[in-house]
Amino acid sequence: MSVSENAATTQPLKLWHPAPRAVWLLLALYLGLGLGYNFVFPPFEPTDEFPHFRYVRHLIEQRSFPVMTVDDPSEFHQPPGYYLFAAGLSAMVPADDFADYHQRRNPYWGYRNWEFGLDNKNEYVHGPWDLWPFQKTSLAVHAARLASLLLGCVTVVFTYQLARAWLERFAGRGEVFTVGPIRNTREEALAVADLCRREGWTTVLAEYRGQNDRVVAVDCPAGGAARNIWGTDVYTDDSSVCSAAVHAGLITLSSGGRVFPVIRAGRASYSASARYGISSRSYGRWVGSFGFR
Repeated sequence: MSVSENAATTQPLKLWHPAPRAVWLLLALYLGLGLGYNFVFPPFEPTDEFPHFRYVRHLIEQRSFPVMTVDDPSEFHQPPGYYLFAAGLSAMVPADDFADYHQRRNPYWGYRNWEFGLDNKNEYVHGPWDLWPFQKTSLAVHAARLASLLLGCVTVVFTYQLARAWLERFAGRGEVFTVGPIRNTREEALAVADLCRREGWTTVLAEYRGQNDRVVAVDCPAGGAARNIWGTDVYTDDSSVCSAAVHAGLITLSSGGRVFPVIRAGRASYSASARYGISSRSYGRWVGSFGFR
């Protein structure tokens, strides 16, 4: 078994990673822009919203999937998942004036951006029926739009979690790579990787001191030799990472593997213990630590 194959068995895939503040700020910005767009744009002005909403209303009123016909320009050919979600969000809102919008088409509507004249980008004539507080069809449209917004939020969070999981499991071909906030330059990161690649089981994390909560991936070659470690569960940052991983039960000396230590703050004391054939030492106050996820 190779080192990378062994890493896949010794490190279970973590499905949720606490997101940094920047991710939540990005999500909040997305929500704010999406809600603002939803509130400002009147019904059926966004591109193709009318036929999409027809699909939603068909699901609500007919309780069946629509059938597309040749002479009916619609969105009935689309997969139903999104429309079922939108129908669930807007089903409780009556839309008994939906048919009236056929008579509210703007006869001067057009998209002639390259010339002046009768160009008018409002496809429908809007009046009190579309103003706040929303009601009937207007309210149903604004409610159905939340489907896109909520699915977008899920996409933002899922993309971050997928990227973090991929980085921790598969990224990098050297001995060390880092995930989390990047505080060093590419040249410095490569220098650290080269240093650790040469040292193998002697890898320590003192150079990451102070970068708390940073995750580091360390490859421990098979057939390693135990080195000095200080602490139990939380170790001094000058302890051998690979030996500490054996002591924590993550890998063995014979098979090695990839481990993911997390940088921690220093402690007032570190306790000694014997585990899995590795004996750790006790120590007093030290300025930097690491543990494992």
